[in-house]
Amino acid sequence: MKFVVNISRLFEEIDEYIKVNEIKKNNTTLLYIVDNEAYISGFGFTVEGFKSLSALYISAKESFLYNVNLKQLNAIKIRDITSMKGMILRILKAPDGSRKLGLYNEHDTHLPYNSIPIILDTNSHNLKAMQNLLPLDKKIGENSFQQPDLIGFDDI
Repeated sequence: MKFVVNISRLFEEIDEYIKVNEIKKNNTTLLYIVDNEAYISGFGFTVEGFKSLSALYISAKESFLYNVNLKQLNAIKIRDITSMKGMILRILKAPDGSRKLGLYNEHDTHLPYNSIPIILDTNSHNLKAMQNLLPLDKKIGENSFQQPDLIGFDDI
């Protein structure tokens, strides 16, 4: 599986996401990849802890759910970020079955710039919870609007 993300936006989203105390305390998040979209989710499988990632491109043939250590992800140092538009992320599987999230510089797509271990989440309860949150998240996105000012200044 491979996906391309806007790297500066991804780290902004992770910084925003990690500020939630319960997520920070657990230090683990779920990375859910489905239908050419990527989401991260934290504590209690609530809509508030379910966030869409700004992915530019995703190639996935089926839904996948991974456990990711947030501190390790947040600790990745990105060099030359100003000259990069995106970063390629790939799920790499070793011969022993272990997995890593490989981060590739857009200028060198053969060798990963960095990698962190991730774990395929095979818990059907977790996958079902993510599948249940997906339509709720999309519904909230469709219903989001900006509230007009309660005090009108037209008559001043």
